[in-house]
Amino acid sequence: MLNAAIELSEKLIAVESLTPTHPDTPPEKAENGLVALKELMDFAQHAVLQQVHVFEGNDANYPQRVHTLHTVWESNVFTTSRVRLLYIGHVDVVPANPKEWKSHPFNPTWRDDKLYGRGAVDMKTPVACAYAAIEHFCAHSSLPFEIHAVITTDEEYAALNGVDPVLRTLKKQGLNFDAVLVGEPSNFDIAIGRRGSYNIKAVVKGLKGHMAYDESYRNALKRARQIADALEAIPFETHPDWKAQTKLIIRRIDSDSDSTSVVPGKAEVYFNIRFTGNYTPQQLLKMVEKAIRPYRGKGMKISLQPSQYPQVAYNGMPQGASDVFVTCLANAIRRHTGEWPQQTHSGGTSDGRYVQQYWPGIPVVEFGPLVHTMHQPNEHISMPHIRLLCTILHTLFETYFQAYNRPGKDG
Repeated sequence: MLNAAIELSEKLIAVESLTPTHPDTPPEKAENGLVALKELMDFAQHAVLQQVHVFEGNDANYPQRVHTLHTVWESNVFTTSRVRLLYIGHVDVVPANPKEWKSHPFNPTWRDDKLYGRGAVDMKTPVACAYAAIEHFCAHSSLPFEIHAVITTDEEYAALNGVDPVLRTLKKQGLNFDAVLVGEPSNFDIAIGRRGSYNIKAVVKGLKGHMAYDESYRNALKRARQIADALEAIPFETHPDWKAQTKLIIRRIDSDSDSTSVVPGKAEVYFNIRFTGNYTPQQLLKMVEKAIRPYRGKGMKISLQPSQYPQVAYNGMPQGASDVFVTCLANAIRRHTGEWPQQTHSGGTSDGRYVQQYWPGIPVVEFGPLVHTMHQPNEHISMPHIRLLCTILHTLFETYFQAYNRPGKDG
């Protein structure tokens, strides 16, 4: 199982599968992700179904074609009750500058018992470990089971035409799932949901002028700094069911000053809001409008440019959801690490946010390796952690399908 995971991981890393919707992805490389998906298809010898879904963007901003692979493994054990598990992952990666790396980011390289390459953490190696664990489980298990995997090439940027339309298709086909595992890095803890993410830009327009003459300018940068302070002072409510709370972060302030003697007439404040399930993007935008209202006027024009595609929050363990899957995962982690995992809502957004609109009430959890080098130069994962990820996932499949069967699953 370990050797298979390593070999598959190396093959995936060797593919420069940049996100097709990312503005820095050259057109000739926009469909490289399909090469990575074909590596997965060749590997899945025990699969009973492999289908590549192709969706073209219906949005002028993201017209690119996206490929997403749906794979099914199932036992040949007859039973009136069969639990159905969905695994979600992606093989697209963020851009990497070879000049910042000790070895080429798309040439999988071993140093000091660590595998280096773009996607080693996020998330080609986790996908490889999941596939290796599933294949090994299928080859040796006598339990009734059904495992689905949805692996996309469009997660790191727009994420509009990958997992979401495939899940919509599966729902229309009558498929239902008992639990969903998203293979994103989680520090070997269990993410029981993720906060949403909302990017907004505030544009301040004053009057550019010579700084030696006070009457000649209206300082847009000064007003932008005041707005930034007001935004950071917005009081957000604490959500009792979430481990990580709503937070606004100023990430950049720019101005149009291009001279040592000129006061800027235009400034821009870029900020992001990570938010819990008790807020919607519409509510957050109203709170932002209220916070900046006192700074309008007096020769200043202020406008907001919110993202068209805010990423919503989701709670992976909604009220009434079965805790069997989370319990099995926690026990598997404890068995192989010696420590109980934390349950958290921290971390970036993921495709897990798309699940509960189609299957409300089911558990959606995220589990994967350490996060500390993801998206960075010299991204890497250690050999012991590849082994650990494989064994935890294999134990999870064994204990979950053994412990949890309930009748009435159709489709």
